[in-house]
Amino acid sequence: MLPDPTTISRRCKEAAASKRLTVVKEISEIMRDIIVGMTTDMWTDDFCKNSFLTITCHYITPDFLLRSRVLTTVMFPPEEAKTGDNIRRELQRQLVSVLGFDACIMNKVIWVTDQGSNIIAALALYHRLDCQDHVYNTILRRALDCDELRDCVPEIT
Repeated sequence: MLPDPTTISRRCKEAAASKRLTVVKEISEIMRDIIVGMTTDMWTDDFCKNSFLTITCHYITPDFLLRSRVLTTVMFPPEEAKTGDNIRRELQRQLVSVLGFDACIMNKVIWVTDQGSNIIAALALYHRLDCQDHVYNTILRRALDCDELRDCVPEIT
């Protein structure tokens, strides 16, 4: 016999909550000794037009192993515009109210993000670095899209 879908859902939520507590405790302990990096990004589902926000923590363990932990992926409140203030508020809410980190966590993190103006505005009060992969992507897209380059490269037939 298969268990009821409600039972499966409840057990998944319980397992996720337990794992989340373990990860938050691990990261909180690491943060006593070192500064961690966090990345955040937003995207919109093309079909339903829902926007999502994710937060990932990156750190080095005492055994010198690189760890990356996705802390949360949530649907951004649909009634809110994706402004810097709203994004900052949602980041703080997720990290402090939902995950249970200390309220000053945003100041203890080096944020690495894309160059979206709303993300830059959201993290303007904190230490933020540009993601170099996004920078290289922007440079290459613009360089390879220029007319002068097209004139120099023969067309492939």
